[in-house]
Order: sequence, then structure tokens, then C-alpha cells
Amino acid sequence: MDSRSFNDLDALRVIWFIKNERLLFTDAICYLAGVPVRRTLKPSTDRILESAEATFAKHGYAEVSLRQLMAAAGVSTTAFYARFDSKEAVMAALVTRLFGDLYAAAPAMLDRARDLETGIEVGVDLLCDLFGPRQALVRMILSE
Repeated sequence: MDSRSFNDLDALRVIWFIKNERLLFTDAICYLAGVPVRRTLKPSTDRILESAEATFAKHGYAEVSLRQLMAAAGVSTTAFYARFDSKEAVMAALVTRLFGDLYAAAPAMLDRARDLETGIEVGVDLLCDLFGPRQALVRMILSE
């Protein structure tokens, strides 16, 4: 670490990295200090969600089993269940992530609206930009 002292904010960052990045304590300290950490790729929630979205899009939600989700993500049963309770929980997380992206992007886009007409236009553009590339997920959300 540099010459500054380790403070409460640093401690909170370490805890955040341990929890969210699944780092060991020593790895989290090294990461925050800017020291390179060699670690093997560990299964992540994002990888499970990304592969689940692609698998659902290809085969359909109802046709995909938990084994298929785990195989597509390349995770063990233990790693999967450490993050999700069920296939339904994966779908709920996908929905939450999709609408979280919309919620995050909306204020900046809608700030450009000067009146109702441009507000609607900007809002529709945002929905198309965000939902267009993820049509299969949107279709599943609407139909399941």
C-alpha cells in the first residue's frame, strides 16, 4: 500500500470486494493496493445470467433444465446454488437486471426531453435501444 493509513473506507472496500467479487481477504487487500492478483476464474453471477439468457433465447425458458443452465455457464451444482435457488430465481434476476438497466439509463435520456412529444420519442428510443438486442428475454418476460 502507499504511505496513507488503512482507514474505515478501505475496510469497507475490502468487505465489498470479498462479498461481491468473491475474493479472499488477502486478494482483496492486494487488489485495493494495486498489487496484481493471480486468481483462477471463479464462477460468477454475471456469467450464469449471461449464459442463461442465451440458453433461454435459444431453447425457450420452459425447455431449459437446471443442468443445461449449469452446463452452459460452466459451473458446478454447488456454485450455481450458491448464487440461485432455482431456474425461476435466475429468470427473476434477469428481469431485475434488465429493468435495472432501464432505470439507470432513463434519467439521462429523459433529461433531453423538452416537451411531452420529445419525451415520448426519447423514451421509445431508449426502450428500443435497451430491449432490442435482448428481444428473446423481453419475449420470455411477457410470455412466462
